[in-house]
Amino acid sequence: MPARHCIAVGCTADSRSSSNLLFHQLPKVESELKKWLSLIRREGLKIDSSCDNRHYVVCSKHFVDSFPTPQNPYPTLFTYNHYKKSTPRKTKNSNSSRSSSTNVKQHDQPSIKTVHLVKCEPATDKTQICYPYVVGELDIPQTDVNNNNGIKTEVGCDIQCQNIQHDHHYICCDPEKKYCGEHDLLERITSLEARCSELEKENRELREENQTLQALKMQKNDFRNDLIGKIIQDDNNIKHFLGLPSLSFLTFFLQFLAPYYNKVSFWKGAGRSGSKKWQEKNQQKPGKQRKLTMKEEFVLVMLKLRLGLDNATLSVLFNVSVGYVSTLFGTWINFLAQILNPVIKWPSKEKILKHMPLSFKLKYPNTTSIIDCTEVFIQKPKNCSAQASTWSNYKSHNTLKALVAIQPNGAFTFVSKFWSGNVSDRKITVDSKFLDLISPGDEVMADRGFQIKDLLTLKGAYLNMPPFTHERRNGKGRVLSSKQILETRKIASLRIHVERAIRRLKSYKMLAGILPLNMKNLSSAMLRVAAAFCNFMPPLSKKFK
Repeated sequence: MPARHCIAVGCTADSRSSSNLLFHQLPKVESELKKWLSLIRREGLKIDSSCDNRHYVVCSKHFVDSFPTPQNPYPTLFTYNHYKKSTPRKTKNSNSSRSSSTNVKQHDQPSIKTVHLVKCEPATDKTQICYPYVVGELDIPQTDVNNNNGIKTEVGCDIQCQNIQHDHHYICCDPEKKYCGEHDLLERITSLEARCSELEKENRELREENQTLQALKMQKNDFRNDLIGKIIQDDNNIKHFLGLPSLSFLTFFLQFLAPYYNKVSFWKGAGRSGSKKWQEKNQQKPGKQRKLTMKEEFVLVMLKLRLGLDNATLSVLFNVSVGYVSTLFGTWINFLAQILNPVIKWPSKEKILKHMPLSFKLKYPNTTSIIDCTEVFIQKPKNCSAQASTWSNYKSHNTLKALVAIQPNGAFTFVSKFWSGNVSDRKITVDSKFLDLISPGDEVMADRGFQIKDLLTLKGAYLNMPPFTHERRNGKGRVLSSKQILETRKIASLRIHVERAIRRLKSYKMLAGILPLNMKNLSSAMLRVAAAFCNFMPPLSKKFK
């Protein structure tokens, strides 16, 4: 904020060095402004009352009471009067005039009439005027006709009462600006009593309407609580509606999320993300309180991810707006993707061998991963180049493609981000840095589409894939030898586990249907969250000793 300087002549006070002083702005009323400027006596200072004058201030040293008061409304202490308070000049007639005014006041003492206001009910008492709100005695000053000038004025009102402009609406004045008589005042009280009755009736109606709205809100909250109660009723419902293993897992996971949830702010796009000061300093999140609890928000997000419900349906079920559901889902998906990122990790060979099923131990004991690509349908883009880049000849649809890898027991160990549907499996394998996880001696199992044998050879690893067909000796068609057929069956019996894992992944309906283009930015995060929750499920291939 810029410093404020006093405009008085010879005054050097400003807001930076004089923190104990007050600085008062110039008045906006033209007459008052001219009075102030005439007292300040600053040459060349021209100020218009209609302009912005908030930078022109006068410090409290120039006021008798340090600020404008009804007794001393103007700045009067300046260097030209040596900061001395002006005193009224004594004259010969000052004492006589003061004594004469005292005599007039003593002579014109008002006669007071007391009116009794009795509380009563209109329905029961018809003999008198009822005042259900005003009770007590009211003193009304009477008029004096025999004053020195012969003019009828109100007693208790000085000579200048006709020039007074009252700033309160409850002052009862007639058109000649004189105080009302007894009849007018009682009539005014009666009208106010009627107005109070109307306001009391309106207040009662508003209270009843408020109670109705509160009851309706409680019914909606009860419906939401009943819905969540039925969803988390048992393990089967939790697995079906939320895609989680059990109720105990849900309880534990929410307790795990609680410390991180307090630092979460609503997701507003990749360009506006970043940590805030209150997050870095472990402070409470500012702003208004959220409409749903952490448990309700998590259930809403998992319902959308698991069942693929649209935002309009969820907004009705949870009594929130459609935009709130959209913002909430984007926030939680990115939040869960960061929290669950360590769940998808590349294990060591010892752990893979420890949990390896017997079928792998007998046929391919050195297998560390089974890889495959999965595709998700998306809406058809309007841009022609986008249509061409996302078109998949295999699915005959616009898709997004990602590389996934599982270990022999079915747990996801690698999930890449989504790529355009027309990208080859080899390019995704290279660009996703999957090969950086391969160690010498590893065996990777894949389908025929993965032409990465040379890349694995450079890493000292092996590729187990079904053999390709060869031409017949007579040149009619392509066949496999009996040995190749047996090898193909052996690999297919084990590679089927990655298909089962992808099917479990697609049980989250957001990845099984047609993904809207406005959710493309959340697609990779949804894939990782779904894969992480799949890892909490029982193994696809159990270990038999």
